[in-house]
Amino acid sequence: MHTAATGGQDTSDGQASWWAALLASHARGDLVAARALWRQGRAQGFDHPLAAPLGLCLDGAGRLDEALLQLLRAGLATVALPHAMAQTHRYPAEAAVWKLAGLAQRASGDVKEAEACYRQALQLAPDDTEAHYNLGNLLRARGEAAGAEQHYRAALDADARHVPSLNNFALLLEDLGRNDEAAACLQQALQCQPQLPELHNNLGLHWARRGDWPRALACYQQALALDPNLAWSNDNAAQAYWQLGQLDQARRHWRQALRFAPNAAESWESLIVLSCRQGQLEDALSLCDEALSHCPNALALQSRQADVLFQLGRHEAAETAWRRVLSSAPAWARACHGLGLALAARGCDAEALDWLRRALAQCGPNAALCNDLGNTCFALGYMSEALSYLRLARSLDPQCAHILANLANVLRADGREEEAEACYREALRQEPDRADWCSSLACLLLEAGRRTEGEEWMDRALRLAPAHPVILANALQYLPFRDDDPRLAALDTLYSQRGDLPAPLQARLAFAMGRVREQRGQYPQAFAAFSEGNRLRARMQPWDEAGEIARLAELRALLTPALFARYAALAATAPAREDDGRVPVFIVGLPRSGSTLVEQILVSQGEVYGAGEQRLMRPLAEQALRLLARGEPDIVTLQALRVLGRSYKDALWRLAPTARSIADKMPGNVFYLGLIHLMLPEARFIHTMRDLRDVCVSCFTVPFHAGHGYSDDLTALGRHALRYRALARHWRQALPPGRVFDVRYEDLVADLPGTVGPLLDYLGLAWNDACLQFHRAERTVRTASAMQVRQPLYASAVARWRRYEPQLAPLLALLSQEEEDGADALY
Repeated sequence: MHTAATGGQDTSDGQASWWAALLASHARGDLVAARALWRQGRAQGFDHPLAAPLGLCLDGAGRLDEALLQLLRAGLATVALPHAMAQTHRYPAEAAVWKLAGLAQRASGDVKEAEACYRQALQLAPDDTEAHYNLGNLLRARGEAAGAEQHYRAALDADARHVPSLNNFALLLEDLGRNDEAAACLQQALQCQPQLPELHNNLGLHWARRGDWPRALACYQQALALDPNLAWSNDNAAQAYWQLGQLDQARRHWRQALRFAPNAAESWESLIVLSCRQGQLEDALSLCDEALSHCPNALALQSRQADVLFQLGRHEAAETAWRRVLSSAPAWARACHGLGLALAARGCDAEALDWLRRALAQCGPNAALCNDLGNTCFALGYMSEALSYLRLARSLDPQCAHILANLANVLRADGREEEAEACYREALRQEPDRADWCSSLACLLLEAGRRTEGEEWMDRALRLAPAHPVILANALQYLPFRDDDPRLAALDTLYSQRGDLPAPLQARLAFAMGRVREQRGQYPQAFAAFSEGNRLRARMQPWDEAGEIARLAELRALLTPALFARYAALAATAPAREDDGRVPVFIVGLPRSGSTLVEQILVSQGEVYGAGEQRLMRPLAEQALRLLARGEPDIVTLQALRVLGRSYKDALWRLAPTARSIADKMPGNVFYLGLIHLMLPEARFIHTMRDLRDVCVSCFTVPFHAGHGYSDDLTALGRHALRYRALARHWRQALPPGRVFDVRYEDLVADLPGTVGPLLDYLGLAWNDACLQFHRAERTVRTASAMQVRQPLYASAVARWRRYEPQLAPLLALLSQEEEDGADALY
C-alpha cells in the first residue's frame, strides 16, 4: 500500500511538472520543444484537461476554432494567441478566424490589435452578428459610446433576437441615461429567452438603478424561480428587501447567496452591516469572524470587524484590528480614520490626532472626519484648530446636529457663550431628546449664573438619561445635593459597573465618586477614587516632565537680573511709547490657588473685564524666547518684543474694546512672567498663592482638561509644585521690586477687606463694596471653581490636605525637603 501510494504521488508530481514545462516552453515561443514535450508526456501517459486542444494547436493542422475556444475559456489567452494569429495566415479569407483572433488579442490585453481583427472580420462578412457584437463591447469598454451603439445596432439588424447584443446594448443605453430604451432592450431580450435567469436579474438591476425597488425585486424573484442557486440574484434580492425595509428577508437571501458563493466578501459585508443596523452587534462580530474564515485577506471585512469592535466599546481590540488593516494598507484613509477614533476613545488624543490628520491627507475633507478632528483637537486644548475643523465640518454638512453640538462645546470652552448657546439650542431643536446636549447647555447656563434655567435643563437631562456617566458627573459638579439624592444611588450602580466603559468615562466617574465620598466624610475611600481617576488619566496623557525641567532651566538661565537691567537701560534711551491706556492684568500661579476668586473680586469692582483663561500668550512668549536667544540685548530686539506685546493687547481687547483693564487669569502664564514683562512693561501681575499641600490636593482631585498631566501622579505633582515655587522666587529676584503683587488665598479667607484693599491700590482701582459680594457678579465662569465663586467666601477649603494626611505621606515628605524660607516654605 505504501509503495502504491508513493508511485501515485510520483505520477501526479511528474504530470504537473510536465504540464508546467510544456507551458513554459510555449511561453518562450519554442514551439518545437513544446511539441516534443507534449508527445513525450502523452507517451508516458500524462494528461491534462487542456492537453488535447493544445496538442491540436501545436500540430497546426486544419481549423482550430474549437480548440482555441477551449483555451480561451480556460483563461490561457496568451497560449491561444499565436495559434489564433497563425490561423489568420492560413485562412485569411475566413471571417470566423479573424473573430477568434480578435477574442484572443483582447483577452491578452492588446485592444488595438483586437479591434483590427474584428474590423477585418467585418470587411469579410459585413453582416456578422458576433463580430459587430464583439466590436461594440470593445468600443463600449473604451468609452466610445457612439461607435459601440453603431455596432450593437448593426448586430441587431443582422439578428434582432441576438440576446447578448440586446443585453449589452441595454447596459450602454443606461450609461447614456436613456433608461426607457434600455428597459425596452432587456424586455425584448426576455421575449426571446424568457427562461434565462440572468436576463431577469439584469432587468432587476436596471430597475434598482432607477430606484424602483418593487419592480427590481419582482425581477430577482423571477430569476430565482428559474434557478434558486444563483448567488448574484440572491444577493440582489437581499439588497431590494433591505431597501424595502424587509430586513429579515434580506438576511435570508444574503445567507442563501453565501451558501453558493462563500468567498463573496461584499455579501458578507452587507450581512454584517444589516446586523449592525438591527442593533445585533454581537451577531455582527460573529459574522465578521465567519466571513474572515472564508476571505481572510479582505480588507473591507477586516475594517468592518474593527468598526463593530469599536461600536461594542472594545476600543483596545478595535485599535489592534485597525493596526492589522494598516499593516496591509498603510495609506488607507478609512483605516487611519478608524484607528484615530479608537485611540481617541481610549484617551490617547495626541496619537489619535496624528492618525486623523493622515486620513485627511489621504482623502481630503469630509464632514465626519473634520468633526472627529475638531473633537480631538478640542480634547488636546488646540482651540483654534478645533474651531476651524468643526466650522469646516458644518459647512460640509450644515444640517448635522452632532456637528452643531460639538461646535457648541468648543465655542463654550473658548468663551463664546452666545454662539455656543445658539448652537446647542439649534442642535436640540433638531434632536430634542439628546440628554448629553441638554446637560451641556445646562452647564453653560450655570456657568453664566443663570441658575434657574440651568437647573431645568440639567433636570431634563437626568430624566432622559438618569444613569449617563457624563451627565451624572456634571449634575454632581454643578448642583447641590443631599445624602438621600437619587443621583448618588445611580452613581453607585454605574461606578460598580465601570469596567465596561471606555477609560475616559471611567476616569470621569472616579472623580465624581471621589467628590461624593469626600462630602460624605469617607476620606480614605474618596482618595482611592481620585487615585483611580488619575491612574486612568496618566495612561491617556503621558506627562513630559523632562521637557518641563529643560524649559524652566532655559528660562532661568536666559532671563537673569542682568538681562532685565540691560533691557531697562535700553528702554530708558528709546523714544517714549504712547500710552494707549489699556492695562492688561495677569493673574498667575498654580491652578487651584485662588485665581478664579481673585478675578471674580476684580470684576465685581466694576472697572476690570474678566477674560477668563486666555490662550493668547503662550505662542507669543515662545516667539519672544526665540528673539532673546538670538543674541545680546539691543534696541531692535526690544522693539520686536514690544510689537509682540501690542499684538497680544489687540487680540485681548477684542473681547471688551472699551475696557481700561482686562484680566487674563491663565495660571500657567506664571512660567512666562519675565517674558511678559519685557513685552508689556505696563502689565500688572497678581500672583495667587496657597499652601502647596492644599494646591496639590485640589489639583489631584480635579479632572483637568488637556495640558495638566503633572497632576495625575502625586509625587510628579509635588515636583511640579516645587519647580513652580523655585521659578516664582526667581522672578521675585530678577524683576524690578514691586512688579508682582502676591495674594494668599488664606489671607482672602481670613480678612477679605484687608486683603482686597491693597490689591486694588496696586492696580490703581477705587474701593467698591461690591468686591465683598463677589459671588453675586453676573458673568460666565468656566473653570473648575465655577460653582465655588458663586458662593460667599468659606473657610472649609483651608487645610483641606489634613483630611488626607495619611495618604499624602510621599507628597508631604517631598514638599518638606525644601522648607528653607520660613513662612514662605509652603507657598
